Amino acid sequence: MKKKSSTRPKLETPELEDWDLSQDFGILPKDIALTQNIGCVSDRTKSKPSEPSKNK
Repeated sequence: MKKKSSTRPKLETPELEDWDLSQDFGILPKDIALTQNIGCVSDRTKSKPSEPSKNK
């Protein structure tokens, strides 16, 4: 049997865009510091963990 040659269409690479980071993105509030993890936005500070329990 003869194998069919498969031709794949060439994928076009999208053009790169330069983003102007001096403008806001419109999604996030302006008062959030983008230098920190914004997975959980909160004004509260983390409390110190209690002493580790001695489990043996």
